[in-house]
Amino acid sequence: MGPLLSYRAEMARAMRMLAKDQRVIFIGQNVLYSGAVAITETLEGIPLSRRIELPVAEELQMGMSLGLALAGFLPVSIFPRMDFLLRAA
Repeated sequence: MGPLLSYRAEMARAMRMLAKDQRVIFIGQNVLYSGAVAITETLEGIPLSRRIELPVAEELQMGMSLGLALAGFLPVSIFPRMDFLLRAA
């Protein structure tokens, strides 16, 4: 692909960089099990123990993310689609 990185490759690099901090936890849909290829591939190489798979439950996911943050973790809350994030808000 040359010197330009694809969006997916850059997202994967960012996720690996975030995962270097032991407080980071990835939470959301398709973070543990394959489903959305773009999400699954960006989390390759990140230990499964640092991922929390959730069903489609936007308010639950946001509440868990807030609770994790209050407990000292740095949650990366992954919503597969923008309208899911709006639902959680």
